[in-house]
Amino acid sequence: MRWIVREELIPIIGKGTLIRPLGTKDYQEARRRSYGPNAECQSTIEDAERQLRGEPKPRYNWPAYAGYPARFLTGTPPPDHVVAAGERYQAFLQREQEIDTGRLRGEPERTADFETIITDWIREKKPREGSVRMYRSVMRQFQKWLGHSKASRVTKERLNDYKRHLLDKSANTTVKNHILVFRGLFGFASDNGIITGNPAATITLPETESNRRAFTSDERKLVLIEARKAEPLIKWATWISAFSGARLSEITKADKSDIELEGDYVILSVPKDRAKNGKPRRVPLHSSVLREGFREYLATLPDQGPLFPDRVGWNHSSIVNPWMRAEPIKITDKNVKFHSHRHTFYSIANELIDGENPRIPERFAEKIAGHSDGRASRKYGDVPIATLAAYVERIPDPTLARKIHQAT
Repeated sequence: MRWIVREELIPIIGKGTLIRPLGTKDYQEARRRSYGPNAECQSTIEDAERQLRGEPKPRYNWPAYAGYPARFLTGTPPPDHVVAAGERYQAFLQREQEIDTGRLRGEPERTADFETIITDWIREKKPREGSVRMYRSVMRQFQKWLGHSKASRVTKERLNDYKRHLLDKSANTTVKNHILVFRGLFGFASDNGIITGNPAATITLPETESNRRAFTSDERKLVLIEARKAEPLIKWATWISAFSGARLSEITKADKSDIELEGDYVILSVPKDRAKNGKPRRVPLHSSVLREGFREYLATLPDQGPLFPDRVGWNHSSIVNPWMRAEPIKITDKNVKFHSHRHTFYSIANELIDGENPRIPERFAEKIAGHSDGRASRKYGDVPIATLAAYVERIPDPTLARKIHQAT
């Protein structure tokens, strides 16, 4: 291995390159042997920098065996990152000692292939089904490009190579999602001792930009009016989301049993495996949705079955978004999609409506739309359906004869 010495440090160190032979051509073995030499070279450069600044040069004594205390100095304390390097080296030696001891005892080494790690992650973290599908999809693509599925052989350099490969053919948002999966999965494997270190921990995320916007009042009114003439999936997904901010998949993948009746309220129940944040919720439907005949539509469906039986397994965004692009709606702005109903919901919730009704408080808007800011206080106490329904009713219906709120 080699370290390049900065030009101003060469007169102090006496050379432009620090070379430390590792004595092996095997990559994994070289990686195991590199921790100590890396720390040594880093300390040499740190010493030279101190001399350049006119500071006294400390002396280091790196640990030779796992479990030995790190006696770094006989003078000035080293910087935090040098101490951290020594601690990482000790932890590495400890891990290697445990592996060698297990081999001597004939204990099988833990498998570190991608699928085994995902299985362990599912068992411990209990993620929602959508997250599991995404993790498996990302790792299958990575495995195909990499040529193997061994997590212990994945390095930061290879991950950066793969990131460049993705950037050449995919949107930055897609690349960002892949890197977040790598961070999560390799971080989990590292935390559980399956691999040594997280190679994705310092991989940078590409810049992403979203200009998605809410519907204007005219667009919102036109979409709702035209949805009355559309097929059931488009009609009810549009009307429900327009007054609740619900995500498309939360509506279109629902079963009839997910629609609950509680007194005068009709409630959309979103289970945790269909909620993006993995948190189930119950959303009372707006009176305008019921006035459009949603109860009557439910009566046409069998009790056990999907809410939209003719569209099971379809890519529902490929149905709804082209419908909005076509005549007579013809919204051609690519920043306006079905998800814009969600933006519009928050836009209306955060403003005064007609100068009369107060906005929907943040806590209740999040309860309705299915967001969470992570505050512990939001985890306690249930909000009664009647309370949520009262706030849902504050969302105006632009198809009625009343002044329309400008949701932009």
